[in-house]
Amino acid sequence: MSVPPKAAHKLQRGQQLLRQRDVPGGIKLIKEAADAGRSSAQLQFTAAHQLHTLGRTDDAAELYRRGRKLDHANVNARVALGQCLKARGDHATALDMFDRVLASKPDHYHAAASRAELLVDQGATEAALEAIETLTRLPGDAGAPATLALLRARLSPKAIEPDDVIPELRAATQLQQVQPRLRGVLFGELGRLEEGQGRYDDAFRAYSASKQAFRPPWDPDQHTARISRQIERWTEAWESIPPAKAEGPEIVFILGMPRSGTTLIEQMLAQLDGVVAGGEQSVLSQIVAERNPPPGLVQPLIEDPVSLDARTVELMASDATKRYAPKVGHKRGETFTDKQPGNYFYVPLILKLFPRATIIHCVRSPLDVC
Repeated sequence: MSVPPKAAHKLQRGQQLLRQRDVPGGIKLIKEAADAGRSSAQLQFTAAHQLHTLGRTDDAAELYRRGRKLDHANVNARVALGQCLKARGDHATALDMFDRVLASKPDHYHAAASRAELLVDQGATEAALEAIETLTRLPGDAGAPATLALLRARLSPKAIEPDDVIPELRAATQLQQVQPRLRGVLFGELGRLEEGQGRYDDAFRAYSASKQAFRPPWDPDQHTARISRQIERWTEAWESIPPAKAEGPEIVFILGMPRSGTTLIEQMLAQLDGVVAGGEQSVLSQIVAERNPPPGLVQPLIEDPVSLDARTVELMASDATKRYAPKVGHKRGETFTDKQPGNYFYVPLILKLFPRATIIHCVRSPLDVC
């Protein structure tokens, strides 16, 4: 069925706002377009893809499912939904979805690539190696060499010799069709492997090229001012914000700077009975972004903590608990971890939403962190 004109106009306007860096306004119009065009699978898939690229995986998954009810045979949409579920941490369902696609279309490159990436993420080394070997025999797109090089690099040096991957990475960084963000990642992996081989000058050149390839906009003074306002506002409003009454799940938040030891701490805790490793979750940033959409592409924050009354706190706590449950799959009475380093932005919010939570702040030498 064709796209309703009203829905098409809202979608175009939303995309225009995104190009102008009005992310909240763009998201709002894209979601309105999807609601106005419920009869069009094409519009659902287009809106879902746009939201997915913005990190709104919950919204995107809902729209992919809505579109698939109208166009169940759309295999690419099924793969995209699987990628959404993977991003949300629902690895089992995502893997099953990729397997189903490949059962009917064994040569579907993006399904096979997504499956291989998921196995690498899970640390299933042997299965990942088999998936990558299968991937090499499939007809891919122009970016296939970069995809393969990156997957193989992530298994090096544990399962693949660095010198077997380094030439692939170098070649992939020179491909014209590689996007800047991916080019930066490829150079970063190249630097890591060169460093591990003791070739420090080559590593430094690769790291420098990584930063030149992809340099997102960043204003440190603006960020500092924004965080300083957060500290002032939370301090002023703290006593007036009631904690959630519901006990909520037992969560251990492991936070700090990246490379500060969060993964090591999680692995140690996971050795204890009754503790489930939840990995890096984005639950808090998602619910904050939905309440206070950030200006442009910056960290979502609660800009007006004084507005957090009892009802709002209870609703946010309930929402967060529901989102954590399928991601972690813990049983009642068990403790689980969320080792998202960036959750240090949300320490005051954590204490209000989950009064029983434990926070472990990892601190490491700044030189080692950098």
